Amino acid sequence: MSPSVSALAAGLLLSLLAIPKGHAGEWEALRDRYDSALRPHARRIAEIEGRERGAAPDQLRRAEKITRDRIAATEGSLKGGGKARGLDDLSEWRADGAERRKLRESLTTLQKQLERANASLGSAIEVAETTATRVPRSGVVEKVARIEAEAKARANWQREQDRLERERQQRERDAAQRDRGVR
Repeated sequence: MSPSVSALAAGLLLSLLAIPKGHAGEWEALRDRYDSALRPHARRIAEIEGRERGAAPDQLRRAEKITRDRIAATEGSLKGGGKARGLDDLSEWRADGAERRKLRESLTTLQKQLERANASLGSAIEVAETTATRVPRSGVVEKVARIEAEAKARANWQREQDRLERERQQRERDAAQRDRGVR
């Protein structure tokens, strides 16, 4: 045992001896609760501790491999493989370069599409406003209300006729039953 571990053990032993008996029972109860809480996870704890002891020499190599893999993944996701762009790549962005020309064409196309959408929206608003003013003047709302009222009245009349017909048929059945019972 190393001297520091021996000193620690001696200090622990002395501190346990200094604890009165009343507190010793509390410590035992605390230790039992701690053991019962860790018992279901004992196998997992042993696996973790085993990995930590066995993997110490390989940790540096593992960290280097993880770092290399992350760098490779980052470089792969960058345009051009993570390499610096040359001056010829930047020439495409000059005033007369291909990329700048494509960008200007895209902006022109976008502007035209926005103008068309704006015109379409303007005409749709105009139609909606015209409709909103013409519908009340045309009397369509009153005509629709009158047609709905007539349809409702016809439906009520039909329901009443159906009710009267059912009552008539029931009276006929009742009369036929009475005739059969009298004979």
